[in-house]
Amino acid sequence: MRKTYGFIIMMSALCSFAMAAESSWTFVGWADPHYEAADLTGNNPAGTPAAEGYPEATQGCNGTSDLVEQHIADRISQMAAHNPEAVLIPGDLGSYHFDSDWAKTVFAPGGTDKQTVQNACEIYNGQWYYRFASQMPLVLIAVGDHEIGDNNWTVGKPISYLVDDFRLSLAQTFNMDESGNFRFDEKIGSVSSRPLGTPYENTSYAKQVRNALFISVDVFRQDSPEKQLNVISGSVTGDVSGAHLTWLENILNAAENESSIDHVFVFGHTPVLEPVRKWVSSGMMFDERGDSDFWAALRRCSKVRAYFAGEVHTETASKDTESDILQIVHSGYLKADVYEDKVEFTNYRFQNTNAGSTEKYWSKNAVKSWNKKVAPEIMNGSIIADYSGSKASFTASGILELMDQKGLLVHYSFDDELESKITNHGSMKTEMYGGVNKGVSFGSSVMGSAGVFKPESYLTTQKGIAPVTGSEPRTVSAWIKTTSSDHMTIGGWGGWIKGIQAKFNFDLIDGKIGISSVNKQTRAAGSPNLADGKWHHVAAAFPGRPAGKDKIKDLIFYVDGQKFPADSNSEDILITNSSVNNLYVGSSARNRGPYFKGSIDEFAIWGSQLADGKVQSLWHGGKSEMLSYNASDMEKLFDLFNQSSSPVFIKGRRWQSVSGLSGSKVGELVKLHNGEIAFVLDKQGNGVVGEIVDMTCM
Repeated sequence: MRKTYGFIIMMSALCSFAMAAESSWTFVGWADPHYEAADLTGNNPAGTPAAEGYPEATQGCNGTSDLVEQHIADRISQMAAHNPEAVLIPGDLGSYHFDSDWAKTVFAPGGTDKQTVQNACEIYNGQWYYRFASQMPLVLIAVGDHEIGDNNWTVGKPISYLVDDFRLSLAQTFNMDESGNFRFDEKIGSVSSRPLGTPYENTSYAKQVRNALFISVDVFRQDSPEKQLNVISGSVTGDVSGAHLTWLENILNAAENESSIDHVFVFGHTPVLEPVRKWVSSGMMFDERGDSDFWAALRRCSKVRAYFAGEVHTETASKDTESDILQIVHSGYLKADVYEDKVEFTNYRFQNTNAGSTEKYWSKNAVKSWNKKVAPEIMNGSIIADYSGSKASFTASGILELMDQKGLLVHYSFDDELESKITNHGSMKTEMYGGVNKGVSFGSSVMGSAGVFKPESYLTTQKGIAPVTGSEPRTVSAWIKTTSSDHMTIGGWGGWIKGIQAKFNFDLIDGKIGISSVNKQTRAAGSPNLADGKWHHVAAAFPGRPAGKDKIKDLIFYVDGQKFPADSNSEDILITNSSVNNLYVGSSARNRGPYFKGSIDEFAIWGSQLADGKVQSLWHGGKSEMLSYNASDMEKLFDLFNQSSSPVFIKGRRWQSVSGLSGSKVGELVKLHNGEIAFVLDKQGNGVVGEIVDMTCM
């Protein structure tokens, strides 16, 4: 009996030790709440004052209602149910368009723009802080574009001069106590918790919680209201530089050397790594993306686990190509369970149901109706990040499945004609980037079915906008068949901005492929006339900003595997605008036409410039009766080639990496002496080789 009790005691001790070793704590994050709601009467638990123009300037309505407030409170309660030790808010509490005449009438009648911003922000920020602080033990916020008036900040416009006023109001409410003392003033090592002496000293800061360091970064750089930093957003741009960057580097160095810190989490409003899924958003991104000095600073700290962002109103998770840093752009709310050497991220999507009644309230200079109540949230993705080994490992699922930033983003095979939405086989997924059919019928193709387009028929993404933006690299390809020499669009996205080539339309003029933007276009120099009623594989590749080739003249074209340069010497930079601009197939950006007449199949977009061999292999793999490989099939081979990973199996063939294929043309499908076939994918004779296998034995 003694041995038995001793065994039980020993096992209990071991279990207790294991439980202690596996103990965790939790934080949550809510990006882009976007409720433009606040009590304007002065009678609220947050203690904020009344709006000076209420009720005359608000049509007699208050700026919120019981249903609205209950909805917000219930959202926060869903997060609070996880017992988090902090909530992270990467910006955009509401629209905050307080630089307008209507806002002045409500918040500062007869006053100045500055007084309007101060009065309005005191009300809205104050009530937002109370909502969170009443249910959460620690509230950490990052500045969003709406917290500084919403983009764009055109030089010369009042909004450009109000940025600091917006910024200060947010800081005074969320980051300072009632006495004006900064809430997060504890040094990290010997480094100040915030960038003192910079415009961001009250809105960028670091705060340690248990074994983690949170760094909130104000990513909205403004040097002067009268200095343009960005051709689209004006005097404000997404960047961290100068003394602000030096502070960040010092904080990260301190964290690296602090034994009590196991993990560093950085959060700001704009995504850094592209592509990300986007929905109903301006889609503002960080300048220079992953090549920025900001991102380089994060890479140098081995403890940085993730960068959290919002802005784009949906979810994307991706892993940095040169480190183990995750970028998690979230919607709904994110829960993180933090262990000593592991972090588990879970994303939840908010749900609504009908409240059974309707209430009126004033918002953004109009009377609105609210009839929703909160329903149970739905878990829609997760990542387990394990740092216990010499190399981090990631297990991801659902909407947080890690996106291949350079890989296949969109792929419409048109082999799902019975579906209401054309499946997107690319990593941007069907939910956001599936093709909504607007009058497209189906016919035969080189591979399975194709979309048959007639004037005013097209596909569009009902939700997802602009798969690749700015001057970032991309490749677009398709199989097409037409007899028309009219100007026709194969696919396009982007928008109109004065003086900027902000559209990216892959099209044909007189049977020749090219790219058309706002008021400039180029053709594939020397390409054949494709209005011959035959199937052709066409592609356009854009090297983009990272390669220093971001101009119209830098475009590269392919027809049936043959490469053609642009026929233009235009120095105009292509800067594709994302702002609420969907992707179209068979029509141009913003559905402006000209529409395609004929058949389109295998429409695909990659987040990189595909090398010549890969584009040429798309042609050979598709036309081969032996293979008939579509874009998704070929992407598996590209991944195999890029990563020299384990063999892949496609349609009864086992493929693996191979070298020594000299003497064959790049991109060609060649037959080897042993009967196997191979694709040569670079000039050094490297590629992939495939052999027929009996899949029933696998």
